[in-house]
Amino acid sequence: MGNSPSLSPALSSAPPGYTEITVDGQRVISQLENTATLGRVSSKSSDVPTIAQGLATIQLGPANLLSPLGHRTTKDVTADADHGPSDASDAMSVSSGRSSKFGFRKRLSRLFKGDDPKVKETVPASAASSAPIKLVGTEGHIQSAAPDRSAVPISLGLHSPPHSAEMSSTTLIVPAAQPHPSPAANGTFRMDIFPENVIRPIYKTDLPKPHARVDKTPQLVYCCSLLSKTQEPSPPTSDSDVSQDSPLDDKEKEWVQLIDPILQDRYRWLVEQLVRAFAGSPLKASDVVSEIVLVGPVLDRDIYRSLLSCFISKFEQTTALDVTLLQGLVQLVECAPPGYLVDDDLVRIATVLSKELSITHIGTSDHPLHLTLSLARVLDVMVTGKVKDLNRERDHQPMLQLLDSLKDSDNVVQRYEATYAYQALQYAPDDETPLQVLWRYAKVAAAGAGAVSSVFKLDPEGLLKGIESLQEIGAEVAEAVSTGIEVVESLRVGADRFVRATESKFDFMKKRSWYLALQGTALFIRQGRLSDFNLVVSQAPCRNNPKFQWGICRQVGEIAVDPLWDVLVRQQAVDFLGELYRSGSDWKPHVDVKRWILTILIQISGISDVSVKDRAVALLLDLKKGGIVECPGSFSLSRRLPLPITSPLLAKVQEIPKLEYDLHVLKLMRIADYKQAVYIDLMAKLSFQDTDNHLFPLMDKVRDFLANDSQVMLVLGDSGAGKSTFNRHLEHELWQEYKAGGRIPLFINLPSLERPEKDLVAEQLRTHNFLEDQIRELKLHRQFTLICDGYDESQLTSNLHTTNLFNRSGQWDVKLLTTCRTQYLGPDYRSRFEPKAVDQYARVANDLFQQAVITPFSREQIEDYVEHYVPLEPRTWVKKDYMDKLEAIPNLMDLVRNPFLLTLSLEALPTVVQGKTDLSRLRITRAELYDTFVMHWMAVNKRRLQDQKLSESSQIALDILCADGFERNGILYQMDLAVSIFQEQEGRPVVDYSHMRDRKTWKAQFFGLDPERALLRDSSLLSRAGNQYRFVHRSVLEYFFSCTISGPTKEHDESDPPVHCETPTPSAHPLSQRNLVVEPSIIQFLAERVQLDSGFKDELIAIIEQSKTDDQIAQAATNAITILIKAGVRFNGADLRGIRVPEADMSGGQFDSAQLQEADLTGVNLTKSWIRQADFTKAQMEGVRFGEMPYLMESDG
Repeated sequence: MGNSPSLSPALSSAPPGYTEITVDGQRVISQLENTATLGRVSSKSSDVPTIAQGLATIQLGPANLLSPLGHRTTKDVTADADHGPSDASDAMSVSSGRSSKFGFRKRLSRLFKGDDPKVKETVPASAASSAPIKLVGTEGHIQSAAPDRSAVPISLGLHSPPHSAEMSSTTLIVPAAQPHPSPAANGTFRMDIFPENVIRPIYKTDLPKPHARVDKTPQLVYCCSLLSKTQEPSPPTSDSDVSQDSPLDDKEKEWVQLIDPILQDRYRWLVEQLVRAFAGSPLKASDVVSEIVLVGPVLDRDIYRSLLSCFISKFEQTTALDVTLLQGLVQLVECAPPGYLVDDDLVRIATVLSKELSITHIGTSDHPLHLTLSLARVLDVMVTGKVKDLNRERDHQPMLQLLDSLKDSDNVVQRYEATYAYQALQYAPDDETPLQVLWRYAKVAAAGAGAVSSVFKLDPEGLLKGIESLQEIGAEVAEAVSTGIEVVESLRVGADRFVRATESKFDFMKKRSWYLALQGTALFIRQGRLSDFNLVVSQAPCRNNPKFQWGICRQVGEIAVDPLWDVLVRQQAVDFLGELYRSGSDWKPHVDVKRWILTILIQISGISDVSVKDRAVALLLDLKKGGIVECPGSFSLSRRLPLPITSPLLAKVQEIPKLEYDLHVLKLMRIADYKQAVYIDLMAKLSFQDTDNHLFPLMDKVRDFLANDSQVMLVLGDSGAGKSTFNRHLEHELWQEYKAGGRIPLFINLPSLERPEKDLVAEQLRTHNFLEDQIRELKLHRQFTLICDGYDESQLTSNLHTTNLFNRSGQWDVKLLTTCRTQYLGPDYRSRFEPKAVDQYARVANDLFQQAVITPFSREQIEDYVEHYVPLEPRTWVKKDYMDKLEAIPNLMDLVRNPFLLTLSLEALPTVVQGKTDLSRLRITRAELYDTFVMHWMAVNKRRLQDQKLSESSQIALDILCADGFERNGILYQMDLAVSIFQEQEGRPVVDYSHMRDRKTWKAQFFGLDPERALLRDSSLLSRAGNQYRFVHRSVLEYFFSCTISGPTKEHDESDPPVHCETPTPSAHPLSQRNLVVEPSIIQFLAERVQLDSGFKDELIAIIEQSKTDDQIAQAATNAITILIKAGVRFNGADLRGIRVPEADMSGGQFDSAQLQEADLTGVNLTKSWIRQADFTKAQMEGVRFGEMPYLMESDG
């Protein structure tokens, strides 16, 4: 036995059926299974390793791939002997329960011997390493990184155990490798073309300086990859998939040290934004696809999966095959870090590719080839990842049939690539467990053989009986069952009623060993172990198989065209192809393989690298002298898309950091500005006519609106109903939820904008200091939630959605929520808000519009508000005190159902009830609440200023104001401001003041810099946002304007004189200055003054009387009669002959038997008025509205 010492039979510990092998004193066991006598087969998971087990968990080296792999330790075999054929570990086998027909050692010793199932006992192999060979199952691993090519031959002695059947010993001869192999011209293959293992190729470029702009995506990826190496290392895909990565060099280490965590976050943010930009781009141009797939290896898992999903969805939706998108998808899959892919991803991709391939006509283009290559690469990933979710009936078998049909293609490249993909699919496990395989084949057998058809049932007892019956049928079917190989078409029923295999069709080993060999060589290439690759290719037992040769040529060609490899390595790859072509007796290249080599060299001749290109051209000219022609067509060799010359996505994203940063600043500012101390959820209903039995939370309705396809929502409510408070609370919540790239919430105070009907969003963004380029970017690529407050205050009548062209091509993509006072709108208000359909501009899209009407507070909401209000400040009152007073004062509880009035009431109540004992006799109107609140506010601010340390000039101004009555001066200041706002701005509440621009305008008397104005302004009920000032609520503005007409009547002491002014002459009266009919809130304040002040009532009646003779007072008379009617004053039988009250609102008034002869009633609203026996002789009644058409009753005569 040569150098192999024998073990004494008496010392053998091998179990029955196994032989012991001695290698340099190392005892191992080899199972020699006699299938003719076993009567059953073994499907132990350890029989055949999976790709991860056989090519990964073994430390892969040339010795593994070239020597018999059936050697196992006594410990391993003993463990195997404990398992039966139905062991649960079958699922770990690469073939989900692969056949053991030829025995463990025999089957794996033929791993690289092609398709011949007969095992020779002498295998030419290379002694790949002179170091001790430590086999799997021993304490060490095979060492093959530095092969010693002068190793001497060794022999392996096989000794049968004493209890085994007589069998001849077998010697495996392993010849020594020659230190200087003969050239290919002599028929042998050189083993030194790739003389050494190298570092795995990686893209390197100049590193940017810290905080410098990264201009190219490859540079960004390089930076991120370096940073990732300094983090916790990720586990390899498999135990042996450890690449020859180089450690960071000094320059890289120095750069990494300069990158602080903030800058690291910036790089990560940039790659995430690249993905978002790619996903948001409707067109996936080739340069964009090439750019985005580069970032795959450096993405976080969630971002990677988002990008992968985008690729898959885009590919599924594409009607015409996009080859670049297809290649990018496959490249993205292959570069996935460990744990990033899930089985469903790969199954989905493989299924999509298979479906696309099935509908692509062969021969019309190169698309079928691209699809086949891509499918094979995805299947390779599935095999390596041990994916088990392929559905046999839906996915696995249709793919097999499709690829099987492509194996007969006239296109030689298509034929070979389909064959490779077919083998990959054979090794990709489907979703059947061994037990399911058993059941499936048992059903086939039962259907063809009556002897077993009755014993198979779905219950466990039936399955067990089926197994027993199949064992009786014969080893052939049992072996097919255990392997899980599809043999349905190969079974027939013989005369003896047993199921048998059709010899011409049935093959127990459809999984070919050359595929596993190519997986191993591909692993070497990925790891940069090119010397090991060279050795395996030159000595592989399956090296004469044309399919193996074809795959090796492709792998070498991929090295030659890959610019990431060193130029010398790429030149060596060209030489390798020449060696494969010329190698005669040793490699025996098939003629198709030679044609394939020429085709590959032609592809290499077209690359830009001159040195590699010239080498390929020279070799091609030499090889073509033999008269063999290349394969027809053009085929891509590169496994990666070319590195992008430009970085369009990055160029686009580089502008986003400033934009996204500005959005982040806006978010922080808006969140900080939100100071609503108490917020109570509002209730609403769908329309004015709905009852309170159909209320719903307004926030829920708005959230539904934001989530559905509607585009516009209108929220209506009375003055003080909480519309603005709700809007700010909604904006606050949306900003808190905002994430980069999401829908942007934008609160817009409509009265603050100059032209909201034309440039709404852009104008609002400019107020937040966004640049025009940023606004353009936001318009084209982002979505907004617009929260438009104060439609009525801006006095708009246009449809903002229509005039701003929202949601049309190239325009702003928005959800528009608008709030408006109920009183401001007429009966046909919906046309101002409903969007028009995009496809038909003139048609209203009712399904895109929603509405809600805010309802007053309920008692529960009032209590809830009070409970949150009390703890805000130190108070002597508790919740019960407030609630008792609210309920004790008549009608106050109804009044404070308005949220704003509730706020004023809680502030004013202690003052209102001070000194009062019988609250049941106390009457409080809305106007009185405002009176008390304003006085309370001014008094509090007076004390605040007195307690402050002011500058000398401010202190002098305060002393003067206090001496003249601080509260009085503050109220007058706000009354004058209210009048100016109505006179100068037509009631638009926002005043934009810049001292340099407006110091000579009317605004300066209110917002100038002198100390007196500053003190009054800071003590008033004004809010400020930048240069914009406004009253805290629209109703406060209206209150102060109403006070200029009729103010509080309460008597004050000498230090606090009344603010009620002398009644002006009728022509100079404020009622003559503007039409108040369109200001219902002001009319309501004045109507309450009529009830409180009889003198004011008499004044208004006098104005109406004077209008009979004075045309110039007609406007004042119109306002006067409107106020009186709203105050409940009756005009039954009144002498109103000749009054001039055009456009007055006399709805609901009582005018029975009134004398209205020759009165100017043009455009008057008489809806629901009492006008029985009223005399309208010669009255001007053009445009009078009665609400319902009048009719005449016939007299009885």
